[in-house]
Amino acid sequence: MKNSFFKSIVMLAMTFGFAMIFVQCDATENDMDSVANEAIVNARTNNAVVDPCNCIIDNYQMQPLSDVEKEALTFMLEEEKLARDVYNKMNEMWNIQVFANIMASEQSHMDAIECLMIRYQLELPDFNDNPGMFTNPNLADAYAALIQKGQTSLVDALTVGAYIEDLVINDLKLNYDRVDNDDIHAVFDNLERGSRNHLRAFVRNLEKNNATYTPEFIDQDYFEYIIGTEREKGDGVCFNNTNNGPRNGNGDGTCTNDGPRNGNGTGDGTCPNDGPNSPNNGPNNGPNRQGRNGG
Repeated sequence: MKNSFFKSIVMLAMTFGFAMIFVQCDATENDMDSVANEAIVNARTNNAVVDPCNCIIDNYQMQPLSDVEKEALTFMLEEEKLARDVYNKMNEMWNIQVFANIMASEQSHMDAIECLMIRYQLELPDFNDNPGMFTNPNLADAYAALIQKGQTSLVDALTVGAYIEDLVINDLKLNYDRVDNDDIHAVFDNLERGSRNHLRAFVRNLEKNNATYTPEFIDQDYFEYIIGTEREKGDGVCFNNTNNGPRNGNGDGTCTNDGPRNGNGTGDGTCPNDGPNSPNNGPNNGPNRQGRNGG
């Protein structure tokens, strides 16, 4: 039976976040000179952020940005932050590797979206170092409710993780279909690949604890497709399939303790160094995904 508690705490956030999908907005011209591109590199000092920003500049032309795309970037940044902040708290409570690893991965997801926002000269929300702080009050409410749920037991904490990844995958899919810019498509595609790996990790950990997860947002066929396939590996931070980027090769799937891709501890978390790897290497021929990459 689907958990009505979980559904009730996020529906408000979804209502806010996806009011934009019913509005058709014409793309408006943006300042696309070299100053905007340089700002991406100069505005950030963390190397983990500079790398994906440079790769976006090098591989994708700037395009007009619509109001829908602006809202999509802001919403997905906050939703990735919701995931990061919740996993940080769950890691403090339960101290298992899966939360620590995926928390780091969510930060890299936030970094990739911030690269896009800086590129298009969008204002970044001033909340990055404040857990549970959001400009979207519904996400703030969801954070509080998810923390409350996750502290009751380890199974509930892992279920919270699976639930968040279920939500993020669905929201990335919806937003992907409502934006046009190639660089946004590339980042969203890659973030969904990462979230599929996260979902695999949480479901596997639930199974180790004799529990299961039933999807609330993605359909059952797509869920079974994700869980029934192996973790996906990145093709390189620069989207060029050369496997020579700073975060190439490891992806953000689960660690197997089998050599250079092994993670810490028992290997039941996900590798934190996923970064915005190739957007076209994931299994985008799964349910409801045909045709996205020409498949």
